Amino acid sequence: MRKVNRISRSAILRFGASKLRLFSRDRDGTTAIEFGLVALPFFLFAFGIMLVGMKYFTENAVEHAVEKAAREIRTGQAQKAGKTLADFRTMVCDAATSYITCDSKLVIHVQSAGQWADIVPTPCLTGGALTPSSGLGTDPLADSSGAAEAVVLVTACYEWDMTQLFQLGGLGDSIADMSNGSALVQAVSTFRTEPYNN
Repeated sequence: MRKVNRISRSAILRFGASKLRLFSRDRDGTTAIEFGLVALPFFLFAFGIMLVGMKYFTENAVEHAVEKAAREIRTGQAQKAGKTLADFRTMVCDAATSYITCDSKLVIHVQSAGQWADIVPTPCLTGGALTPSSGLGTDPLADSSGAAEAVVLVTACYEWDMTQLFQLGGLGDSIADMSNGSALVQAVSTFRTEPYNN
């Protein structure tokens, strides 16, 4: 009976040792472990690239929209048509198409002066939030854009809240300008209006 126990013990030890050797040579789970270590940095990097790309795409859309709408002020078409500040804001929204949300996240500032040095740009942010537009939407655009041959500064301030979707690991914080975690997208156009009254 004791001989059986010794054989059993030695057989168990040999069996355990052989399984341990096989386990030490087995590489089947290595890929899964390596992917687990690399996955988080990889996805953070990929989402970071997408975030920066979408921000530049939005900036380009706002810049294009401001340039296109401001051209109507520069040539006097908007003033002659009796457009209001709300109409001008709609022109910017239409030129940006569906790339931006035209609600309270878009603020337009139109300023004019006789000389370049007389214009002091309105900041887009006040206390970490968008600076409200000066004037009412029903005010004539000509009141803000001045007369022919005036120096005009058009500033569009857009609250891009896409950064709030990428808060994992502080990714969105790196481009957030505003106190609510959103990023500021700003576009400016400055010019002297043409002598459109002639």
